[in-house]
Amino acid sequence: MLVSVIIGTFNRALLLERAIHSVFSSEYSELEVIVIDDDSTDNTSGVLFRLKEMYGSALKVHRNSINMGISANSNLGFRMSKGRYIALLGDDDYWVDKHKIAKQVDHLNNNSRCGAVGSNWYELNDTEELIPRTPKKGKDLIRMVLEGGGIICGSTPLIKREAWLLAGGFDERRTKGTDSDLFRRIALVGYELQNIEDFTAVIDIGHGHRMTPLLNGASYAKAVKNQLLFISRYKWTLIAYPDIFRKRVFKMIKFMALSLIK
Repeated sequence: MLVSVIIGTFNRALLLERAIHSVFSSEYSELEVIVIDDDSTDNTSGVLFRLKEMYGSALKVHRNSINMGISANSNLGFRMSKGRYIALLGDDDYWVDKHKIAKQVDHLNNNSRCGAVGSNWYELNDTEELIPRTPKKGKDLIRMVLEGGGIICGSTPLIKREAWLLAGGFDERRTKGTDSDLFRRIALVGYELQNIEDFTAVIDIGHGHRMTPLLNGASYAKAVKNQLLFISRYKWTLIAYPDIFRKRVFKMIKFMALSLIK
């Protein structure tokens, strides 16, 4: 059963190779890896050329002519994919369990109501310490997905193709929380989100090249836009969760004020 692994990358030539090698270290053989180079200006193309020679047709590479962002890259990777199941991996992260895909394929095959399955993970900090992390748990899945991320770590999931399609893929208007938004919509169309108990991935937060944090007016303005998109998209569901609606509105107002100050 073919699994398609999508990796969007931008100017992380020094980290991308680690991510790709970790996928091909899997003992699950029916894999295709799709890398979308988002118009990188470093040596990403050179790294991918060398890896393409190493892994052949199992590694598919597309280079954008302009920078499109992670949501568009993920949707493009999906359109290029042929797998029944879709895996996501950040270009700065990597997998550490060679049986990850096999375990998750087995889980989805045996859980028809599950649309996406993640796992536990490690965070790698700037002191090279691996910190174990586990997903949020709770009985009310809809409340959890409306409250925010943390249910599935973005570099761990395996997603059913039909769940991705019914949810509509990534929202290309969003600039933050893009994977959490996809998982949210998978839950809202009726699928369960689940996790296996294994630690399968490392999320590298210590390399110093992560996305720019909210430190300026433009970044806060983007955060306001994301909150507006959230409230607009989920307004009818939020009727049943007025406390979450209030929190989202308050957060949007806070970001608006900060955008004017910075």
